Amino acid sequence: MKSAGFVALVAVVSFGCARTESPSSKPAAPAPQGMPTLVLGLPLPWGTTVGLKRAQVAGAYLAKALDAHVDPRLFSYGDLAKALDAGQVDIALLPPFGYVLAAAGGRVRLVRRAKHDGVATYRSILFVRKDSGISSLADLKGKSVAWVREGSASGNLFPRAYLLEHHLDPATFFSSQEVLASHSDVCRAVFDGKVAAGASFTDAWNDFDHATIDGCVPALGANVKELQILFATDPIPNDVIAVSSRLRAGLVARLGAVLDAMSTTPEGRRALADGFASQGFVPVADVDFDPVREALSVLRPPPTVGADAGR
Repeated sequence: MKSAGFVALVAVVSFGCARTESPSSKPAAPAPQGMPTLVLGLPLPWGTTVGLKRAQVAGAYLAKALDAHVDPRLFSYGDLAKALDAGQVDIALLPPFGYVLAAAGGRVRLVRRAKHDGVATYRSILFVRKDSGISSLADLKGKSVAWVREGSASGNLFPRAYLLEHHLDPATFFSSQEVLASHSDVCRAVFDGKVAAGASFTDAWNDFDHATIDGCVPALGANVKELQILFATDPIPNDVIAVSSRLRAGLVARLGAVLDAMSTTPEGRRALADGFASQGFVPVADVDFDPVREALSVLRPPPTVGADAGR
């Protein structure tokens, strides 16, 4: 067996354009003869430093498991969806909205869906401080709210669609709406009292009293217990591994088998945690993303393909 190839140099696609920016002008080494070269696209929800580490871990694992030359690259969510649709990326880790955008062109195939806390879905939630005096959605009328930037399924799309479906227009229901860069920013804004409510997500849903606001844990740690949930949406499908339709069927099948086996070995579990921010992968179908399409149909105007389409 040939030794697998891995490009240690990770390219970063700049936001809002299709041009690839590389930290070095040195070209990637050519793949050994007969070894497939695969471009692995990963999103940037964790920032560049963490993203580079995740890309290197994921790329190295897939290179070894697939006996392939893997070139991992970081993209903004919107650019990743467009690059996969255009065939510039072979394999991509996409959030739900990003997959729906990429799949619209008909040139993308689903492979697997990620698991977090043992489940393959999560929920959007709207939350406030426990000491805010706000105990119901009605109490929020005339108060301020913070969303994650456009394209975040749980931090923007689903909670706004939920309100509209309940005949509450966010533009008139709230006194002001702030759009912040990340879940962590929204969580800190609510915790610090800068806004009354914010939107984020929970992975393992039981009920209002026992669910953890997982989107706030990185920013607030144990202080997340000072927040309470006002409502939760229906389940949202987790991130997916999708491939360009140009990829050979045999290679796609091998990729699926590799993803299925990752959670069964210590090496695979480390790669899941450090490279894919996941606990494993499960089968997936396009129909699983109909809730995302339904949420998008409620919003006017709908988010654009250039939106930073995150979790």
